[in-house]
Amino acid sequence: MLFDDALTHSVTAQLLPTSLLKRLHAIKYTVRRFIYDEDASAKAGRFATECADLVCENAEFALAPFPNTYIEIDLRAALEASSHVSIADDSATRLGFVFLETGEVLACAGSNEKNSSFTPYLYRRKDERDPETAERQEFLRDFMVGEVAPDLRERVATFSHRMTDIWSMDQTVSLSRQAESWLIQECRGQFKRALAALLLLNQKQTVRFVDVPTRRVISNGKAKPYLAHTVVSIDIGGNSVRGLFHIDHRSSPRRHEVRAHFVHYGILEGCSHEWELFSTPEQEHKDIEKLGRKVERWKCRHCDGLRVVRQKFDRGDASKGWVSKVYQVTSSD
Repeated sequence: MLFDDALTHSVTAQLLPTSLLKRLHAIKYTVRRFIYDEDASAKAGRFATECADLVCENAEFALAPFPNTYIEIDLRAALEASSHVSIADDSATRLGFVFLETGEVLACAGSNEKNSSFTPYLYRRKDERDPETAERQEFLRDFMVGEVAPDLRERVATFSHRMTDIWSMDQTVSLSRQAESWLIQECRGQFKRALAALLLLNQKQTVRFVDVPTRRVISNGKAKPYLAHTVVSIDIGGNSVRGLFHIDHRSSPRRHEVRAHFVHYGILEGCSHEWELFSTPEQEHKDIEKLGRKVERWKCRHCDGLRVVRQKFDRGDASKGWVSKVYQVTSSD
């Protein structure tokens, strides 16, 4: 299991703070472990990419079922089912996430015990008094969400703040610029996969569990314990991930239009904002790459907060019908 292999890897002590490493060792025998089989991993991969808007929109419901929970997916199966990016032969084949009772999340990746390790990123739930600058929030959105289906880019841009309003990320060690740039590209979208896996895990009607007891396996000529875990299977058709997904039996409303509106990032409460158009060539390039168009932004001269227009979009279940809204200006007389 990646979690155990990563804990014993020599590089782990260099990547994680001593206090955090001690906590991981303290829970390793009691953490509840869920291992997605190949088919479930493929469906989780498709859900993360093809339903990235739902993952962002429902980020608040992606809750671990136990105080300390470990989830592992077959990364190659997930990528082959959902990504258009070619997969290198030496890429990690498995990806694991440790959800701690403190609200922190760690990711580990690898193929075997010799190359399995934690990534130097610690995701954590935000404190209400933990503001982010607009630029930082955009970086987190790009890093946490990663690759999405092209036709979902607008909707992901609309809902991604629900993820970054809840979650932030800290780097556990300082890295060279080259190493940091490479790791950011390698780890982009990992957190979206973690939340997607949790959201599917909580869909009890479509998920099947098989408990596997502790046993010993032979690895490199040595006997090692393979701790008790639960194998996860997802019992839905290959093309039904989006249609059958729902949260906590909430009934989706009828399809309706949401009007275009302003969204603000990193603004200072109480500031008497003075907005001016703001853009950079790098930002325009990112916008075109992600959305296929430029995005108008305004920056406050006083608090440096950003204002962005969120384009109109449709939401809700079209099978229940459509709701058309007519907005009129009425007299107060």
